[in-house]
Amino acid sequence: MEPRRAIVSLTKCNACHSDLEAHGRNRNQIEHCVECHNPTLTDAARRTPAQMPAESVNFSSMIHRIHTGTTQGRPYVIYGFGGSANDFSKAALPTDARNCSACHINNTERLPIAPNLQNVVDPRGWLTNPGPAGAACLSCHTSKDAAAHVQLTTAPLGESCNVCHGPNSAFSVAQAHAQ
Repeated sequence: MEPRRAIVSLTKCNACHSDLEAHGRNRNQIEHCVECHNPTLTDAARRTPAQMPAESVNFSSMIHRIHTGTTQGRPYVIYGFGGSANDFSKAALPTDARNCSACHINNTERLPIAPNLQNVVDPRGWLTNPGPAGAACLSCHTSKDAAAHVQLTTAPLGESCNVCHGPNSAFSVAQAHAQ
């Protein structure tokens, strides 16, 4: 079994959060977060039928959405234990959201990403099952136009994001997110 690649570090999280812990203070390692917060996880089990559709709580989508809450075109409300509504729509990073290295290590925000990653279940998104690269982009770029762009660059063979957004491309992630 291939180990998970390190994308972000708890040290970087704690630069802002001091002592990041979740779910009753018993989860404080990113390696543990992604075990549950995987591409197929939503908050459906915590929502009543009146609150559907569910929201994606895939780790990368969730973290990007939480940290860009004030710039989102759609609210980000996750239902948790006891049916609690957790509204992250007004949350934001204390730094420019394009500062990917505030959280990411070793340029892991750049394309290409690992070829064996699952599509993401996103019942509230314009695309409800985007590929992993598209899902990461759509977690910040939430417009219908952005979703149409992701859909146009996705084929039965996979995502072709790397063609235009790869490291040596005119619209690379680094170039597009340059500050």
